[in-house]
Amino acid sequence: MSCHACLGKYAPEAQPLLAAKKEEAAGRSPARIFRDYVHNAALMAIPAALVLVVTACVCLGLGYDLPTITGGAEPRLEYPEPLVVNPPGNARAEAAVIFLHGLGGHARGVDGVGIAANLIKLPGVKWIFPDAPVMPVTVEGGRMIPSWYDIDKFTSSIEDFVDDQTRVLQSAQFVTGIVQELVAKDGIAPEKIVLGGFSQGGAVALTAALHGANA
Repeated sequence: MSCHACLGKYAPEAQPLLAAKKEEAAGRSPARIFRDYVHNAALMAIPAALVLVVTACVCLGLGYDLPTITGGAEPRLEYPEPLVVNPPGNARAEAAVIFLHGLGGHARGVDGVGIAANLIKLPGVKWIFPDAPVMPVTVEGGRMIPSWYDIDKFTSSIEDFVDDQTRVLQSAQFVTGIVQELVAKDGIAPEKIVLGGFSQGGAVALTAALHGANA
């Protein structure tokens, strides 16, 4: 039984809403549908980023002894310049959001995570969208794609998981450097800086929040 059939049987009052939604979807262009999708994804990303920050604060408040990021061993990764979107009207930045894309993603372009800054205009908030370095990724057959660290394979078992700690820490150190620059040059208080990311970028953001909070 389809969802529509279920609603028709158990919730007849939902039929007008379904009809309205169907009519609305039929009148939207593919570009509009994509923009709406990205807008909704961006709206969900901010609470997820806040969860990362709260998690870091709780861990630090409970007294966990987290090591300081050292960046791992050489060779060092080369990170492109981040996409920076200043507050509306080029007003003084009083807060900042740093958001990292996922494996194979990027900050710029119509399908980049940087579109969130245009969809969610927050007064006094500076958006920073770092781009991952391009590297060979094992799970992609060694293909050169943007990646915050290498992934050996996708697995559902922690026993089979290969931790590329060196590159994870290097990428987290890069993010920590952005935070330090926002504090030193923009005068933004650390508690007004939100770290977030999608998928692989979320893992790096959480690592930076936990290990680099004191920095």
